[in-house]
Amino acid sequence: MSDTVKTGHAAKASARGMVSRTEAYLQALFEHSPDAIVVMDDDGRCVDANAAACRIFKLDYGQLVERHVDELFKPANGDGLTAGPVGGEGMGSCLLLCGDRSLRYAECRITQHFLPGLHFAMVRDADGQLGLRKIISEIAQGVSGEIGEGFFRSLVWHLCQALELKAAFAAMVDVKSGDMQTLAICCDGEHLENMSYALQGTPCAQAGTAEVCVCPTGARQRYPGDALLHSLGAEGFYGRFLFDVSGKPLGMLAVADGAPLADLEFIETIMQIFSARAASELQRKQADRQLHHYAYHDALTGLPNRMLFNDRLQQALAQAKRGNERIAVMFLDVDRLKMVNDAFGHACGDTLLQAVGDRLRRCVREGDTVARLGGDEFTAVLRNIGKTGNVAVIAEKIIAAFDQPVVVAGNNIYVTASIGISVYPEDGEDAGMLIRCADGAMYRSKSRGGNIYHFSTAGVA
Repeated sequence: MSDTVKTGHAAKASARGMVSRTEAYLQALFEHSPDAIVVMDDDGRCVDANAAACRIFKLDYGQLVERHVDELFKPANGDGLTAGPVGGEGMGSCLLLCGDRSLRYAECRITQHFLPGLHFAMVRDADGQLGLRKIISEIAQGVSGEIGEGFFRSLVWHLCQALELKAAFAAMVDVKSGDMQTLAICCDGEHLENMSYALQGTPCAQAGTAEVCVCPTGARQRYPGDALLHSLGAEGFYGRFLFDVSGKPLGMLAVADGAPLADLEFIETIMQIFSARAASELQRKQADRQLHHYAYHDALTGLPNRMLFNDRLQQALAQAKRGNERIAVMFLDVDRLKMVNDAFGHACGDTLLQAVGDRLRRCVREGDTVARLGGDEFTAVLRNIGKTGNVAVIAEKIIAAFDQPVVVAGNNIYVTASIGISVYPEDGEDAGMLIRCADGAMYRSKSRGGNIYHFSTAGVA
């Protein structure tokens, strides 16, 4: 075989391959086009249609094919396709005659004789676009002006109403536990009580590795351990993760329905828009929480500061008066902290104060408050102490805790504490008097060399 013949065969094979690839490409465009495409013959009868056309006309493929143009399209006005799609090229408005006997407004573009004997009608669902804008507007107006809890409650309610779904919820990652804490749950038009749940075995477990979690059907079967999905009766589920500006996962905005989710593309569009707003609100909420924490907590130790200590003391007093209980106020000063700062530097002194705060927390009961007033001064509010001897036990426990050295930069540093204690109601019935009595008792301990505790004179029992 000559080289010329071989070259000719190769060229033909290459051309056939190109034609085959082009056909496959055009077929993919036809099938996956978001716009409806209806193919008609010269008689105006449908001979083919893509998936989008079946959806917009609400007909199965077999029902749509063989229908005449007059059974599918109706002129919307005198400016539109007055003679039906077959009869000329152009674009205009029309009404679609859907399988459920509803009318749908659309924009239709006709191409005539793109292929011999065939006409293509490209149909864009104007109702769908108008509906999308309407839903976005309704939700946006519903949450307008809302912040914090009110925003999330309003958002999930309006998502349920606008998308006609059974349930919606918003949740955030709990920084301390790593679990999810719901911010708002709406189911069947009612707000449910918020809950906390572990991420394992739930859609939220994908946080940080995915942007969305979609389960159009079988959600409860896919996540059998998800108590929230079971309580909502979720069959279909769509969740979108919320991220901060650095890409760190913040939480999730999700919708669910008791039936399989039908129009995922529509749901995704809405959720993408409002998940961005939800993430922004969640960041603002977390920023407010941080500011509140900084306002009421000591920056070095993380303990309550003077302002929060005073508030906790007032609360304890109010409760003690109502319940005829006794409370104690404890003042503690770290002995010879200045010597530590002079010998090892203030950075080591700060590390020492952090260790002191940790030890004090471990010495008191849950419900008691340990605070740092500043410098080397710490305080504690001990609720419902019963006998004064119970306070002495806690004081001795604190003194013993200082027997162990604090290791700072490889150095074993030993410090002690001077403690003063006042008791309600014996030493006073208001916060100011209890603080002064405890402070005075602490200075008596310090004047005797430290590493000891004293009750205010009137409080000894």
